[in-house]
Amino acid sequence: MALKFIESQNVEFKSNYCEANNALVEIEQVRGFLDTVKLKDDWVADMQEQQHIVTKLDKAQELVDLHRKRNVKMLEGHNAI
Repeated sequence: MALKFIESQNVEFKSNYCEANNALVEIEQVRGFLDTVKLKDDWVADMQEQQHIVTKLDKAQELVDLHRKRNVKMLEGHNAI
């Protein structure tokens, strides 16, 4: 009789242990997912900032090119006189 009681307690312990272990695994999976989402959001923000910088650099280069063309035209006009 005592052996059956011990065996039933052991089965119950194993069942509780498995449930707790499964819950911990699920919690870790959700935590990993949330970390990934946060990293993705940070990555997207970084990429948007880099694109913003590249766009500003492109506009600055366009202004430099425009300024050079104007200077060349002014020099050509000055040399023609």
